Amino acid sequence: MVTNLIYYLYGINVDVVRKNNNKYIFCNEKSFYIFKEIDDEDKIYRNIAYINDVLFHEIVRDKNNRIVSRYNNHLYILLRVKVSGNRNIIIDDLLNKKILFYISFNNFKWINLWKGKIDQVEYIINSNESKFSISNLSIINYYINLSEIALSYLIYNIDINQNISMSLCHERVRKNIDLYDFYDISDVVIDNYTRDIGEFIRYDMISGSFDSRRY
Repeated sequence: MVTNLIYYLYGINVDVVRKNNNKYIFCNEKSFYIFKEIDDEDKIYRNIAYINDVLFHEIVRDKNNRIVSRYNNHLYILLRVKVSGNRNIIIDDLLNKKILFYISFNNFKWINLWKGKIDQVEYIINSNESKFSISNLSIINYYINLSEIALSYLIYNIDINQNISMSLCHERVRKNIDLYDFYDISDVVIDNYTRDIGEFIRYDMISGSFDSRRY
């Protein structure tokens, strides 16, 4: 039982837990908590230094004063929720993020990253063209062209001497994720804030519900 595991690791008596995807949510002494298994301990330690004074959930140390708990070769964390109430995220949640630090444009990896992604997709298509329908090829080529246009804009319209701001972003942002997911430190990467905005709009487009008036 997950309630027994929570008590064993943290000494917290829990009567009722609610499972939501890969995490368990419960209430204790008027605070909400999220208990979940993780697979990347190093990411937690890299990011924890940046979560002060923001809405990201607070990591609760276990009975042995550890940030990440171990049990039967599995890793767990317990998070105390800071946001009051829960809802699906909106575009405003992605704007005006706290800037952690700046890096020079020359050290910004997006250009080489996206060049590599485009080359990889084109290689897959050229190697397996007979396996794709005409409609699928048209869609893929459309997005490849969009990516190439965006890369050209980035390369030729941004001053290479400028600094790029870095903030807490996410591996993936789906339109239907809620604040409990959004402020989960275990799903955080450090990148430019536009990463989350681009992911949000991309998901909106591929889900068929894109409406530019919302932005």
